[in-house]
Amino acid sequence: MNQGVHGVDVIQYLMGGVASVFAYAAPLVRDIEVEDTAVAVLKYKNGAFGVIQGTTSVYPGQETRFELHGEKGSIVVSDSGILQWKPLDSEEQAPKVGALSTMSSTKLEDMTSDGHYLFVDDILHAVKEDREPLVNGEEARKSVDLILAIYESARTGQEIAIHE
Repeated sequence: MNQGVHGVDVIQYLMGGVASVFAYAAPLVRDIEVEDTAVAVLKYKNGAFGVIQGTTSVYPGQETRFELHGEKGSIVVSDSGILQWKPLDSEEQAPKVGALSTMSSTKLEDMTSDGHYLFVDDILHAVKEDREPLVNGEEARKSVDLILAIYESARTGQEIAIHE
């Protein structure tokens, strides 16, 4: 949960709601009280399948990586930038990264690291302005609920339905 929650946020933002999950999680390498390796297979409400892999048990450490593959193309993004952008029957180039910053690089490392500050600042302004923040508690809770379902599946050996 500690290492992967933000990746789970991104996955759910990109793919939408999860219908169910089946997972394995365990401390396979490190002598710690929590998992160092987790693998989960997801069924999304839109019919797609997905896989989440999270680990601190590999050497050397690996970049965070998101892969989206479908009938109309593939997109692969990692900490170092957009690795693949291949729409079907198109020569379209990868977009410039920078939606939350003024950067126009395709390398994520070139983007500002002010992400947490921006969200906390938005929450403060939302309270002052009596409005919803960009990410409200209900949205943030979805990632926690998915991770808890991953833990439950790993503990029970059962597929766990996600209810919203």
